[in-house]
Amino acid sequence: MSILRTLGLVGGTFALSKLFDNIRDIDSDSLLNRAGLQRTPSTAHSAMSTIGLLAGGALVGGIVAWFVAPSSGKQLRNKVAKSARNTRKSVTNAVDEARDAVSARVTSAKEKVAASLVGEP
Repeated sequence: MSILRTLGLVGGTFALSKLFDNIRDIDSDSLLNRAGLQRTPSTAHSAMSTIGLLAGGALVGGIVAWFVAPSSGKQLRNKVAKSARNTRKSVTNAVDEARDAVSARVTSAKEKVAASLVGEP
């Protein structure tokens, strides 16, 4: 009888550990899906994807246009160099603006959390 009880306890412990492992692996998205709810991508996420695709298409189209358009090699190299400099400046500016926007949102969120912890409305 004690062997059966020990085997039962071991089996129960094993089953509980597996159950806890499965619970630990559940994320919020799977819970929402099981409840019939789904998260939708934010508008910003969709907009950034669209902007990225448009920028990539414009880049490829511009490169093809350069190589197809009639011009001398030196002129083409100068155009490519100038465009690369302009693109670098544009990308740097966009990254700086995005960094500033994210920083502002983080600061705002920190202030809201701090205010809610203090008990201010």
